[in-house]
Amino acid sequence: IRFDKTKWTVAEAKEWLNKHKYKPISFEPASEEKALNVPEKRVYAFEVRVNSTDNQMIIEGHAAVFDQMTRIGDAFDEQISRGAFKKTLQEHDIVMLWNHDDGKPLGRVSTKTLELKEDDIGLFAKGFMPDNSWGKDAHVSVGRGDVQGMSFAFTVIKEEWEERVGDIPKRTIKEIRLYEVSPVTFPAYPTTDIQARAIMEAHGVLLDVATC
Repeated sequence: IRFDKTKWTVAEAKEWLNKHKYKPISFEPASEEKALNVPEKRVYAFEVRVNSTDNQMIIEGHAAVFDQMTRIGDAFDEQISRGAFKKTLQEHDIVMLWNHDDGKPLGRVSTKTLELKEDDIGLFAKGFMPDNSWGKDAHVSVGRGDVQGMSFAFTVIKEEWEERVGDIPKRTIKEIRLYEVSPVTFPAYPTTDIQARAIMEAHGVLLDVATC
């Protein structure tokens, strides 16, 4: 079992193991490489819509929603705090992709073909579609209702975990490093228990007990 030594002391990790009755074969801090955040994706089945301005094809909607509890696999509940995107929107050049395909860009902040902002609901995205095949495909698919969600890819910079008696842990995301947003076909990201537990391990919350 390896644990994130930036978030746990050896004593704290051992205490967690004893509390949950895990008996590891080996026990050590994770390497820095092991502890690095792994990019995650989320999808919110929130309204995504199209409109046109001066013959410009536009897709807009919310890629993330604040303070909405979402169950990740069956391993933990998660919510995003207001202000979580503030720093990344100021510092990073974020793109909009078609269904997370980096070969099909739909917009980019630095070229002013993508606008991102936090509002009262969450992370609002407005993309000005390119006049090419996938730009037209995206605009038509969203307009027809075939595509009904928007997703985002990110890593977590700041978070809080809460262990709850008789329930799964709760994760509150305080700050996010955002990479891209995407209109997506499926309104729910199929996070499995294995993926969810890998997220917890990466953040020093759940230790890998596969070899126990």
